Order: sequence, then C-alpha cells, then structure tokens
Amino acid sequence: MYQVYEKIRYRYPCTRGLRSLPYVGFENPAELIPAGKVLRVSLARWWDKEGENEERCSLQLSGWYDLHADYPAVQEENEEYNMAPW
Repeated sequence: MYQVYEKIRYRYPCTRGLRSLPYVGFENPAELIPAGKVLRVSLARWWDKEGENEERCSLQLSGWYDLHADYPAVQEENEEYNMAPW
C-alpha cells in the first residue's frame, strides 16, 4: 500500500515490472494483502481521454475477502466500528 495525492494504491508484480490499482473500498486499508487472497474489483466510470472519441475505463480495487482472518488486530478494529469483517 502507498499513497499518491492522498489516494491509496496497491502494487503488484507483473511480467513488465510493478503495476498498481487504486483502492476505492470502504474498509480500512490493509498494509499488505497476501498473495492468494480473493479480491473484489470494479470498473471505474467510463471516460473519454482528452476528447479522443474512444471511451475507456480502468480497474480498481474495491475490497477483499477473508483478509482479517490473517490479521486479527485489523478485525478487532473493524468490530469496534461495526464493520463487516472482510
């Protein structure tokens, strides 16, 4: 996890080096998401880059499943705020 202009992003390796996804979820961000965890992703709104007449959208990270089983301290914090532990 890292921040760019106050927006949280998560890095992941790929064949061309590192890529990143913006985080748009409601859960408190985790410092690390272990490999193999199931992620919830979504598509951002469609937009036209600089009037090119070709709409596009980008992938964003919306959340994760079963992450708090590995990080009990985070789960306790979520229970305090009555948030769903995912």
